[in-house]
Amino acid sequence: MEIVVYASASVLASPDLESILEVSRRNNGSNGLTGVLLFAEGNFLQALEGPTRALDKTYARIVNDARHRQIIELYRMPIEERHFPTWSMGCPMLTTPRAPAAAFDLTRDSLEAMRRDDRGEEILTLLKSFYKVANRNGA
Repeated sequence: MEIVVYASASVLASPDLESILEVSRRNNGSNGLTGVLLFAEGNFLQALEGPTRALDKTYARIVNDARHRQIIELYRMPIEERHFPTWSMGCPMLTTPRAPAAAFDLTRDSLEAMRRDDRGEEILTLLKSFYKVANRNGA
């Protein structure tokens, strides 16, 4: 079992997140994948986890999906247990009008720097925090 965390820019001005989530939840559930997706200011930030073969096939489909551009793989590791076991594809909503600039600097340069500096685990920690808060609030 593995986890992959990636970021990408959406080519859609306003993606239909509900439609994307509906398809993702159905596909991920049938493929044994779980994860979380954040969308902020035109960028996707996603963690996917599950059986390596299913994860690789799904990630390859995402990489070839015309709705994504500038995909940056930030983190990939084998895991023994899931970080998002109850979400086939969770999408926690940010309730503050704007996160501090440093918290969500999803520019291509900053993401490339995070990958180069091997800081992808920091993004995973952020996504796990959203998961814990959402579960505590009954999501």
